[in-house]
Amino acid sequence: ERGEDEPGFESPQDAARTLELIMRHYASVSQAIRNDRYEPLFYLLPQDDGSDFYDAEGWCCGFILATSLFTEPWDTLFDQRPDLVAPMELLGTEHGWKMLEQSGDEKRATQDA
Repeated sequence: ERGEDEPGFESPQDAARTLELIMRHYASVSQAIRNDRYEPLFYLLPQDDGSDFYDAEGWCCGFILATSLFTEPWDTLFDQRPDLVAPMELLGTEHGWKMLEQSGDEKRATQDA
């Protein structure tokens, strides 16, 4: 739960393959960020009215979890640029979900976030 246990692998080859896939993904994301082409992946949920809704809550929860595991590098961003992390805090924390519920139009507030 806190990332303290080591993963279990059936063989050293399985461990090496898993590490290779993680590092390939890391390199891909890193290159996309350097080239200003990174976009987070969101679920696309078709709505009853024919429109689409991009569900970013899962991504935002993951972002908040990741920043909570390594707070020191993120403290400056959270302190100096709260505008950049506000959508993630709204969609990825219980406090944010309560704020969205209290907005009067939770669906619209969620879409705006």
